[in-house]
Formats: sequence, structure tokens, C-alpha cells
Amino acid sequence: MDCNRALRPFGQWLLAAVVLFACDSTWLHAKSAGRQVYNPTTQQMEPEVRTRRLATWTPEDRKPKPRTQSPSQPKKKAAQVAEQTAEEEFYEEDFDTITQASYETSSESEPYYEAGSKFDSCDSGGCIGCGDTCCNDPCCNDPCCGDICCGNNVSFSPGQHVYVGFELAIVKPRFENNEAFTTMTSDGTTFETFSQTDFDYDMEVTPRVFLGWERNDGIGFRGTWWRFDYSSADVSANPPANGFGEIISPFPELDITTNIPTDTYRAQSDLDAYAIDLEATRQASLGCWQFGLGGGVRYAFTEQTYQAEIRETGNVLRDAINFRHSLEGFGPTISFEAYRPWTPQIGSFVKARGSLLFGDGSSNLTAGEDLDVANSFITRNITERDDVFSIGEIQLGVRWHARHYRGRVLTPFVTTAMEGQLWQGAGNATSEEGNLGFFGMNVGTGFIW
Repeated sequence: MDCNRALRPFGQWLLAAVVLFACDSTWLHAKSAGRQVYNPTTQQMEPEVRTRRLATWTPEDRKPKPRTQSPSQPKKKAAQVAEQTAEEEFYEEDFDTITQASYETSSESEPYYEAGSKFDSCDSGGCIGCGDTCCNDPCCNDPCCGDICCGNNVSFSPGQHVYVGFELAIVKPRFENNEAFTTMTSDGTTFETFSQTDFDYDMEVTPRVFLGWERNDGIGFRGTWWRFDYSSADVSANPPANGFGEIISPFPELDITTNIPTDTYRAQSDLDAYAIDLEATRQASLGCWQFGLGGGVRYAFTEQTYQAEIRETGNVLRDAINFRHSLEGFGPTISFEAYRPWTPQIGSFVKARGSLLFGDGSSNLTAGEDLDVANSFITRNITERDDVFSIGEIQLGVRWHARHYRGRVLTPFVTTAMEGQLWQGAGNATSEEGNLGFFGMNVGTGFIW
């Protein structure tokens, strides 16, 4: 018997089995690989992205969707199409096919995330953690921040915006020396004692308004206005009853004094000061801190007055003093501020400003002696001068702002801070020499939009 002839059928069956196994493996591989979709970015066919359907889908969504067959499709492929449709319906029971976001966007596409979940952070304007691309916050890329800064895009990157604010600065003027008069007491033989009485101002409420605009890159402009305009409390005194003491005015060139116990010396002062700033600003972030720099021009004005009189018994005016001096200047100003959030909506800040102003100073003194008689004596003294003075300011406080989210038109904020100002060379009520200061606190509110 021929061996080749006997083995020939066995070889044919073996070859058929190998071919069938190869075809079946190719089909299984194609099935496991999934459908291919065209990626316009890479211009290649890539596997379609599949993800599990989340719990927000309703049973109605799980129903198989009918497939329509093109009339031009050959009938010989109908069975293959039916098989593919059944296979896809099997997969759709537990999976949902989504289009890659970088390839296609549609406002009518159904959401594939649960509301309030981390995927919802972009629409709510919040962030889910540092480095989240929805945050748009430079701080979120810094490991020192944790989750404090994330979502705080009002403080760090609200985009192009306009802001306006109003503050009430509750401050009290401070002087190196602000004399109203001096009282001398004596027994007439063995001693003399001098005591100075100064003007006293209360804590006064003063307004401050600011308006600004800022671009996406942090460059902007800002204007600020502030004013203090108040009078001190009146001060008065009578000479000692023994007749050996006297009340002396703070102007030694004037012979306006009294030692008559029934005379009354009364004095009062006014203070008016305001400043206007126009500057360009630049905001930048470093770690968890936001810094701001500003530079521009400032105009400032201050005026102080001194008014005093001596009246005899019966309220008869005998002597009077009216002194007024002012100082105004225009020059460069620079500002600095820093903000550090401690929670997503609350943080601390510090602001500082320095100005060097060049301008004019003037004074006007009018005094009358023995006004109760026909031969009264009047003194007048007027001076004009060029002058230079500087102003320094600082604030240290806390700020709260509402959470910024997409769709909000106005984002309110509230601040409170300790405040101090130094007007060097502004003088006092009776002199053009000396420094003027303001110290207190302020509370403010405003909006960003």
C-alpha cells in the first residue's frame, strides 16, 4: 500500500484546521479590538473610547436604539449588519460610547458625569484639586497650596474685569505738636509753671472710593480718592484766680495774652486733607500669594486753620487770631499689595503706598489786639513758598469675597483693615513745620464684574 496516498486525506484535514483556526483568531482579535474611529488631530484610525455608564442614566436610556439600513446597502450584507447590531446592543447594556472631547464638541450631547462630581467642576467654576485645568489658577500648580487656592479664581484670575469699591476709614489725626494755648500759673514770687493745652480730634469717619479695570494678563488701571475734613473740639480756659498767672497764645510775635481771671481764652482748629491717585497696575501670583504693583501720579492737598479769641466779662471781644496755612503738591506715587488666602473665600492682605510731592505752600495770619477800644491794632502776615513733602500709607487686614462661578455677573467682597498714614511736613494748626498722621481702621465693600 502506498503510504503517501494513505496520508494525503489526513494532511488535507490538518491544513483545513489550521486555516480555520487562523481565521477564527483574526475574528476574535477584531472583536476584542472594538470599532475604529478617525482622529482628525493625528489623522489616523484609533480605537473608540468606551467607559462605563454612570448611575445617572435612566432605564429608558438603556433601551436598544433602532438601526437604519441604507437603501443602497447590498442585501447580501444584511445578515452581517444584523449580527453587528446585536453585538453592539449587547455591549450597550453595560457600556456607553462617548466621543473624545478633543475631537468633537456638541451642546446637545448628553452629560457623562454626575452633577456635583469632580467632572462638574468646570461648569460650576470650581476646582477639584491643585493642577486641575478647570481652575485657571496659577496657585493650583503650586504644591504648597493644597486645595485652599483652587476655586479662588476671583482673587487670582477672574479674567478681564472691572472693580469698584467704597471704604469708610475711621481715623484720628495725630500731631507731633498741635498747641491751642499755654497756661502759666504762679504765686507771684517763688515759682512759675507752664502747661500746654493741645487740640484734640475724635475718631472721624472718612470716605475712600476706588475704581479700576484689569486685563486677563493682570495689567490694568486704577483711580482712588480719599478725604478728611473735620474740626477739633473747642478748648477754653480762664487765667488763675489769684491774678498772677496768664493764658498765652502760640504765636510769640503777637502780644495776645490775658491775666484777668474773668477773661476767657477760647480756641478751635480745622483740618482738611484729601488725595487723588491715578496709576497703572500689574497683578502677579507666586505660590499661594498674589502680588500687585502700581505706579502713577498723586495730587494731595491739606489745609489747617487756627482761630482764637479773648472775651471779657459780658462777652465783649478784645483780642482775636485767625491763622490759615495750606500745602498742595503733585508727584509720583508707587503702591504695593499682597494677598494670601487662608480659605477659598477669606484671606489676609497688606497694602502700602509712598508718594513724593512737589508743590506750593502758603500761610495767612490776621490778628487784632484791643478790639474793644477805638485804637485797635491789626497784624497781617502772608507768605508764599515752594515746598516738597512726602506721604506714606499702610493697611493690614482681612478680605472676604463671594465664590466666583460661571454665570455670576457681580462678585461682592468685604474688607476690614488697620490703617496708618504719615504726611511728612504738613505741619499743624499753628505752624507749617512738623508732621501730620492718621491712624485707625477701615471697613469697605465693593464688586467685581
